[in-house]
Amino acid sequence: MKKIHLILICFLVLYSPTIKSQKNNSQAAVYNIVLGGIIGGIGAVINKNSNQNTGKTFLKGFREGAFGGYLLFESKRLIREFGRQEKYIYAWSSKLVNAAGNSIIENAAANNRFGEKWSFTFGFNRLEFHRKENFKAQYKIMPLSLIETVNATTKGYFNMKESLKTGHFIFKSYFIENDDEPMHGADGVTLSNSILVKKNNSSTDYIIMAHEILHVYQYENLSGLNNFLNKSKTKFTKNKKWLQSYQKYFYTDFNYLIFSSIYGLQSTQPHEKRFYESEAYFYQN
Repeated sequence: MKKIHLILICFLVLYSPTIKSQKNNSQAAVYNIVLGGIIGGIGAVINKNSNQNTGKTFLKGFREGAFGGYLLFESKRLIREFGRQEKYIYAWSSKLVNAAGNSIIENAAANNRFGEKWSFTFGFNRLEFHRKENFKAQYKIMPLSLIETVNATTKGYFNMKESLKTGHFIFKSYFIENDDEPMHGADGVTLSNSILVKKNNSSTDYIIMAHEILHVYQYENLSGLNNFLNKSKTKFTKNKKWLQSYQKYFYTDFNYLIFSSIYGLQSTQPHEKRFYESEAYFYQN
């Protein structure tokens, strides 16, 4: 029951910012730092060993998660520069900083040593680098992201050039369906971590991509929550070889379900006032 209570507390903390969107860099920094700290601290307590002190474990997880959250904030500021200056170096710099921030939060939530494991994603592909004993690299597929990538292929064509330049799966389409503007359609939409952009061939493409990359980050920045289930998964997969084989090659991105649920709770609000949209507009501008 304690684990369920901690998860509910974390969910409430994640949802609470929808009441008030970020107005300046200070508020944006605090949000990301607190987000990383809460995920890291609660996850560390859930995954602590029986001989570890709860308070010290939480503080360690919160401290490291908060540092990861600060890197998330800086990565989002770099994406703002990508939209403003239209230089792809900012997109890749942002992606690397964001990946580092996510990795630090994941380690904190798993109650690992700092820097024990690093991860990097490109679309539904996830690379993990382990440093616990001997260096080891692993490739895994994120299944929910894969499903959304397939979905994106039905709505537009894959743009390899833009994908390599930004570090994100970019799809282009002449028309993107949108419930908020059914007649004109949307300029862009994010499906998990695949980005669908309306083919405009103008400088606004950079701003649109910056906006949608922020949505990708919002989905990926919750990846630390997946570690809340570590002990449950270990217990459930014990003596189940097929599940052990699955975990060897797949990384279930439950964070997509959480992100989608939180976004769905905002659907009654006007589009621009939804927290995730407000945050994307904040950094886009």
